[in-house]
Amino acid sequence: MRHSSDEGELRAHLSKLDDVGARINEAVSAVEQTSNPMAFGALGAPLMAICAAAQAMAGSAIDEAAESAVEHHRAFGAMALDIRHNEQARVSAFDGMHNG
Repeated sequence: MRHSSDEGELRAHLSKLDDVGARINEAVSAVEQTSNPMAFGALGAPLMAICAAAQAMAGSAIDEAAESAVEHHRAFGAMALDIRHNEQARVSAFDGMHNG
């Protein structure tokens, strides 16, 4: 099995994950802002009561997406760091062979 990695591609992917995280955070913020029963005023309170169950389900799904995104970012970042360390160790080992 061959493995090839490009640090630029790994960084680009981490940047995309950061963008996804920022968008999820915006959704979390929107859920928090609209979860107040008075968020839409006194006239909107009955509508809020009707939509509360759906909003709770959507909020739960967004929270799960946020947790998954954070975990994926953490795991991918750790993997990228492991790849870099492994490649540096191999370079050092081969440099030692040629310089020794």
